[in-house]
Amino acid sequence: TLSLHDALPILYFTIGGRRTQSGLYRVTYVGDESTAMVSGVDASQQAQRELRAKLESFHGSANLDAIEVAWPQLSNPDRFIRYAARIAIEHQPVAQWQDRALAEKDPVASMTAMIALARCGEPSVQSGIIEALSRLDWNKLSQSEQLSLLRAYGLTFARLGPPNAKTRDEVLGRLDQHFPAKSRSLNRELAAVLVYLEAPQVAARTIKLLLASQTQEDQVQYALVLRTLKSGWTLDERRAYFNWFNTTGSFRGGHSFSGFVQNIRNEAIASLDEKEKAALAD
Repeated sequence: TLSLHDALPILYFTIGGRRTQSGLYRVTYVGDESTAMVSGVDASQQAQRELRAKLESFHGSANLDAIEVAWPQLSNPDRFIRYAARIAIEHQPVAQWQDRALAEKDPVASMTAMIALARCGEPSVQSGIIEALSRLDWNKLSQSEQLSLLRAYGLTFARLGPPNAKTRDEVLGRLDQHFPAKSRSLNRELAAVLVYLEAPQVAARTIKLLLASQTQEDQVQYALVLRTLKSGWTLDERRAYFNWFNTTGSFRGGHSFSGFVQNIRNEAIASLDEKEKAALAD
């Protein structure tokens, strides 16, 4: 809460809860600098706010102007503007923008449009989405754009279904060579997509990253994505994976954290055949 007292700003805040010590604090300024109110927003920021508000006005209903206003912003450098533009387009009938999305040439706009199409299109459009994504050159994309590309692939498969064998091989031909990458963020996304597609030797590569990772967040992520992988394991890789769960006792998280880790382990056990279960019983 911000109030004015003798023309000086005063900030009040409280702490506590969940059986911890509570307290009420008052913060005041002491000094010679001016405390006059300022807007905090320059002209360019104000223009961005107005643009975002305009795009958000199209959310929730069909509007004849929405596509023309929002489409140029699918490649806006500000990700929040891009998000607002995509949502505006998603609320318009798909038939009005599907062909334009599939024909989009700008890499950032194309990836944003493909995410919209994966969320709103019919399964029959999956091949068109994959073809559009295949036009993007991985080596010419920034890291943030590479992450967007991986998420576009992942969302396409999650929403529209698994690819056929030919499409799977084409996607693997583009992505598999880049795993592992030098970036933690890219490795996490690549692992998720490549495990889903059951890339050759993806278990070995992901296990290596899991065991070498310095943070529990990365380790848990790799354990999570590996839990449903059924093919391509060696028994030693399986053993290393399940032995990892025995090292998580020192991990720290919220009240449900240990339960989540146990659920990952249980789902991984469910993916084993009877022969594997017998070999790993100890």
